[in-house]
Amino acid sequence: ITRGSIVTLMSTVFTGLMPILTVYNIIREDKMYNTLRVLIMSTVKPLEYLIGITSYILFVSLIIAFIFGLLGGLRGVWLLAYVGVLLLGTAVTLVFGSAMAMYSTRRGSAGSLITIVAMLNSMIPLLSIFSEPAQKFSKYLYTYQINNMLGDIYANYFDWNRLIIVFVNFIIFFVLFMNAYKGNRFYE
Repeated sequence: ITRGSIVTLMSTVFTGLMPILTVYNIIREDKMYNTLRVLIMSTVKPLEYLIGITSYILFVSLIIAFIFGLLGGLRGVWLLAYVGVLLLGTAVTLVFGSAMAMYSTRRGSAGSLITIVAMLNSMIPLLSIFSEPAQKFSKYLYTYQINNMLGDIYANYFDWNRLIIVFVNFIIFFVLFMNAYKGNRFYE
């Protein structure tokens, strides 16, 4: 086990866990105080809302990504590639968390479910190391591919299939978010 592999795994756990919980709490608060209803009535578009609630989380994640990259011993172009992959993973996670938060209707019990989903999302790469059936399932999930892309930076390798899987996941989550926002499913 190398320092790079440990940092890569911890980076993936951060990317798959923290943005979901953060964006869920923001949207839950908007729902609770009817801020979301006011924003929709004032013609705030779904993309504007999504950018508004996620931009500062991406900025904080940028700083954390640099720290992870430096801890992993990366410099120069490799550090920028590492930060770029982590930000891509964070963006997908934010859209995933936003879609889940929009579809959640119960105020109390949904937080527990979101936490479990976020933990599973972040631990999939670790679970797939030890279980071949988990690896067969997880190869279609973005956190597994983000973890592999981060590892590929250390191996000086790039696979387009990994990037395609991440973008397909992003598009699916984005469509779910847009549908939930426009469909007013967040009102109880």
